[in-house]
Amino acid sequence: MRVHYRPAIATDTAGIAAAHAAAHRETWRGLVEDRDLRPGSSGDYLACWTQRLSDASVSVFVAEADGQIIGAGACGAVDGEGVILDILVLKSMQCRGVGTRLMGLMACDLKARGHGSVSLWAPERNVVAIVFFRAIGGDIVDAAPTGGCKGLPALRLRWESLDDLAFWNGSVSPSHRAQTRRARGEQSPSAAERTACPDAFPPTSAALRRD
Repeated sequence: MRVHYRPAIATDTAGIAAAHAAAHRETWRGLVEDRDLRPGSSGDYLACWTQRLSDASVSVFVAEADGQIIGAGACGAVDGEGVILDILVLKSMQCRGVGTRLMGLMACDLKARGHGSVSLWAPERNVVAIVFFRAIGGDIVDAAPTGGCKGLPALRLRWESLDDLAFWNGSVSPSHRAQTRRARGEQSPSAAERTACPDAFPPTSAALRRD
């Protein structure tokens, strides 16, 4: 199945909201009690994404497959620093490189806006997300005991160089990425990392998965 990536437009609002609601249910099932699984109303999601798509300071990207929005990401700035506001991929489309490509697109957008770094908050209980973000270069730099979704503990992850994320959009050469890792004393991704989080590692570093 071929996946197409592009900036979102106003008519995507309903599709993004539907994907957000579905991703919410899929992500939180098993992490919280069923009684707490209820997502916000469709109107809440529509309002959120309508606001984002009308805000010139926020960039939104979507991933489409067979005419359906299966992933989306939003980025902007808070207090002058680049931030990932949201990143979501339907469970059926995970481990196909969709999340990495969306992160790469947002990194390139933030670089074009003059930012050098980026951060995001992720629920501490969402181990899959934490592993994914760390696998693509994010460092845990802060924690909030009750500041996450549903008032749960959350972790803040930061990428000191946006090149670390732009790499996943193919805009930074594999050799540059390897040099950056060596300069920071980082090792190449291990087999265990690749197995735990295949979405973060395309088949080869020179040919990023596009479909």
